[in-house]
Parts: sequence; C-alpha cells; structure tokens
Amino acid sequence: VSDRLGVTDVNGASSVFGEKDVFVINTAGEIITPSDFKLAVDPSDGEYAVRDALDTLADVIHDVLDDTKNQVIVHCYAGMERSVLTCVWYLCKYQGKTVDQAYKILEDARPVALDRRDWAAITSKLPSEYSL
Repeated sequence: VSDRLGVTDVNGASSVFGEKDVFVINTAGEIITPSDFKLAVDPSDGEYAVRDALDTLADVIHDVLDDTKNQVIVHCYAGMERSVLTCVWYLCKYQGKTVDQAYKILEDARPVALDRRDWAAITSKLPSEYSL
C-alpha cells in the first residue's frame, strides 16, 4: 500500500511474525496469530459494528505509523476483504482519500482485493462523515 503499510493474507503475515520493526494487525476473528493487535472485522455484526472496528483499527495504524518507525502489516485469512477494507478506511480517515481513491490504491498494491464497502454501508464519504 505504501512504504510502511502493507496488506496480506495469513501466510504472508506469518513471514514477518516476530520481526523487529514490524507491527502486525489481525482482522480475522477466526484465526489466531502472534499479532501485535487483533480486532475482527465481521460483516455479520452489522454496519455500525464494522465501522466501529474499522475506526479503531485505523487509529491503531495511524498511531503506530506516527509514533514509531515500524512497518504495519494488516492481514486477514485471505488478504482480500477485511484487511483491505481496514486499509481503505485508514487511507480515507488519515490520508484524506475518497473511498474510490483508496480502493484504487489497494487494488494496485494487491490485485486480489475485493471491494467490501457495503459491509460498512459506505459510499464515497470520508469516515468522519459517518456517526459511529
């Protein structure tokens, strides 16, 4: 996604577990990994819960990137939906991208990325425009 933010699947994340200067975020509730932070993004919880999780995850990403020199790797099981949506939300909230711009960045970085904005019932608004 950028020089310090990456998105991958569980196998890609496993290659960086325990590495110094890499902060790993797991967005998949069904898998346990030695991640530094875990919060499930679960569409079955409803759009408000998804937005709340995305907001928390974006804050964690921002704090790590802002306060450390670490890289942040966000993963879910397949690295196609939950981790991608998390990075999209971060790019919108902290980089001022529209949802469309953020998905374009993610699709360029990870061609298998799927657009799951409907999980949070988001369109082109910025995260700050949604009440949580």
